[in-house]
Amino acid sequence: MACLGHIAYSKSPTAAVSFNNLRTRSGQMTAVLQAIQDVVCVAFLALSILTASRWVRQRDASTGLLALAIGSLGLVTLIGRFTAHTGITNAVLVDV
Repeated sequence: MACLGHIAYSKSPTAAVSFNNLRTRSGQMTAVLQAIQDVVCVAFLALSILTASRWVRQRDASTGLLALAIGSLGLVTLIGRFTAHTGITNAVLVDV
């Protein structure tokens, strides 16, 4: 067994199984990360709708600017998730 840094490497079959297990966990973490990003996108969109509806009821400059800022964040996260799920990398979408 050789030791490189803090990781010990071995040529035994159990080591290969642990590396396969690591790949499986990596795939699971990627799925969890994508799900969290989708939840954040939905939260920004819901917050955008709530602030826009508040601005419609109470039309002042500060509420309008807040609605514009949060709406912009919601739009950017929506575009990001759309490109991540579809794989479309249009220059117009990426430059936003």
